[in-house]
Amino acid sequence: MVRFDIVGALRTLATTKGWHFILGENNTYEYASADQHEYQVNELVLVCSLNPIPNFSIGGAIQGVRYDGFLMLGRKFEATTMAELDETMLQKHDNRLLDLWTILCNEVGVFACSNRLDVSINSSATLSNMLSTNIDFVYLGLNFTE
Repeated sequence: MVRFDIVGALRTLATTKGWHFILGENNTYEYASADQHEYQVNELVLVCSLNPIPNFSIGGAIQGVRYDGFLMLGRKFEATTMAELDETMLQKHDNRLLDLWTILCNEVGVFACSNRLDVSINSSATLSNMLSTNIDFVYLGLNFTE
């Protein structure tokens, strides 16, 4: 990974795996507008927002960079934009979210190892029925450090 280009490295990861990639900030509805894509059932979407924070030595050289932000991985599960209202949260966890958590956490570990980065998770969440196409996401607030 080229220093400061963590977004490019994550975009390459996503496209190599056949996932959609969205660079976003805090509003997932803005991601949908920015992406302008019609998602199909079972397609994965990686959303990324990571900002570099360089660490300078006394002499002004960059000693390392910390990338703060979040990653979200989502999947379109239903062919319509209508959510399944009869599904309990436990069923949603078993049928949808557990797999997403496993994929995202495994990929974060592999990505960190491949790019010689330390990773710290500071928050996590599940975000159900997001975007106008009804995609379920798992969210990791994190930082990578060189």
